[in-house]
Amino acid sequence: MLLNNNSSPVKYLPAETLDSQKTLIMSFQGLISLGHSRSLQDDQSPEYYAQHAYLVRYHGWIMASAFGLLLPLSIVVARCFKERRGIWLHTHWILNVIAFLLVIAGVVLGHYLDVDTTLLQNHKRIGIAAVVIFGIQVVVAAGLRPKAFSHRRRYWNVAHWNLGRIVLVLGIVNLYIGMHAYGVSAGYYIALSVVLAFFLVVAVIKDSIDIISMPPVALVPEGDRERAIYSNQPLMTRGDRYHAQSNKNAGPGGHTLGKNGTVDNDIAAPGPAVNV
Repeated sequence: MLLNNNSSPVKYLPAETLDSQKTLIMSFQGLISLGHSRSLQDDQSPEYYAQHAYLVRYHGWIMASAFGLLLPLSIVVARCFKERRGIWLHTHWILNVIAFLLVIAGVVLGHYLDVDTTLLQNHKRIGIAAVVIFGIQVVVAAGLRPKAFSHRRRYWNVAHWNLGRIVLVLGIVNLYIGMHAYGVSAGYYIALSVVLAFFLVVAVIKDSIDIISMPPVALVPEGDRERAIYSNQPLMTRGDRYHAQSNKNAGPGGHTLGKNGTVDNDIAAPGPAVNV
């Protein structure tokens, strides 16, 4: 049992024994004190703390939607739907834009939340780092992408993939930190972990299938081999070979040619051009 500034008793209860939403509201009202919750201020009304609790809840759901659902889904789309030419790239882009806008909204809500503990201060720092790197990632993906077979494409790929990995890792780590900081119930941990595990399993299975089905290098036309090496892309997939046989306008390697005879960079880029 603790005492607040007015020397009135404040009950201490383990966070796991309480409903998460009620725990937040009660702790903000000064009815209980959690070891990891924000410090209590006696000059604020119970209504203030209740509103603060709802802001925390919305902030958490928004960030979980961005880092726990949309970003992993965009990566799975990029890795698993390469044969859907003209669809996977736009879907990947739309999912990332929505996720970025949600992150911005979550940061704005977080600005109005108190961060009176070291854990919450670290949570805020990691969140700021994630959104800054996410912004750089959007600029790199939208404005700095070289042509599909440019010699610079391999460097762009490395930068894009690794920036995406960093953003995703920071976001996921910060989700767990935020849940711990506000003492949410175990169900939220389990739900987030199950969703992330599902995306991971799908990505691993897809990569394994691609590696097993990849033809020997000796069977790939020399031109495709050189372009794959220069752009740091995998060699022709089954989808590439299908389009090479079925598309009358197909160029070398089955890539659709534009009116001027050049490769369509957005629709026909081989391999994981933007996946993380």
